[in-house]
Amino acid sequence: MRDTLARTVRGYVLLLVTIALAGCIHQPGKPTSMGATTFAGNLSQCCLNAEKYPAWLVDLVEPAAPLVGRTIAHVVWRQGYLANDMAQKTILSVLRPLDILVLSSKGRMSGHTIPGLFGHAAVYLGTETELRQIGAWDDPHIVPYRERIRAGAIMIEADQDGIHLSPARVVLNADRVVVLRPHLRSNRRRRGVIAGLLEHMGQRFDFHFDNASTERLYCTELINHVMPEAGLPARRLYGRQTTLPDEVVALAAVGKSNLDLILYVRSLSPQWESASRRTLAADIALAWHANAD
Repeated sequence: MRDTLARTVRGYVLLLVTIALAGCIHQPGKPTSMGATTFAGNLSQCCLNAEKYPAWLVDLVEPAAPLVGRTIAHVVWRQGYLANDMAQKTILSVLRPLDILVLSSKGRMSGHTIPGLFGHAAVYLGTETELRQIGAWDDPHIVPYRERIRAGAIMIEADQDGIHLSPARVVLNADRVVVLRPHLRSNRRRRGVIAGLLEHMGQRFDFHFDNASTERLYCTELINHVMPEAGLPARRLYGRQTTLPDEVVALAAVGKSNLDLILYVRSLSPQWESASRRTLAADIALAWHANAD
């Protein structure tokens, strides 16, 4: 019985991995500004028809979702194109505590299993100096993590390893990064959000991407759960409410979000650039055009 189950799980993993690899055929096209078309026009197809896998396959793999997810997460072909000091310094220079970073990493298999351009999100916790400035450094929730923060673990994220702190160089090992800033009314509220994030440290990852359950949390679900001011959008996919990173970014790009668009940095391998709101909209639109083909 146990051997049969193991063979079945391995079969699920192989099947989903094969389909994920097939999805790699549709790489984002050459960066473009798409002329003078409007932002809203560019993004009219964003996040439509996002169910890229057949429902029967999702139902088949669902029982083995954690194993499948961890397998996919460990397949890495290359480093992110922004894994260089100058690009990361540019990004870090604009960050404030609790800024949201939305990331695209097409050098990883996981970057192809979520439809669209962006596939992950993290929150900038802040440096010791910044946390002192908002009165959070002496908070009991921060104290156990002081040494890790001093050592550079200034981001919090939910990934296949659960909810944890990460160094900036790990989170920013990506191809594109968007920085979004939530509207938080006071430092007291900022301290409350930080405490809320740290209360979830060590919690397991939600491989089912289901907003209805908070026992386990995936990246954007963690953000919306702890920071409802962000107002992250959700749509029904495969029978559950899920938040797509592309939709979070697209709404901010057209000014229909509770989040301010602060920065968009993208790779033009081997170069990189800080790009405009219009370019961001065009890049997302292009990714969804490829997704529809």
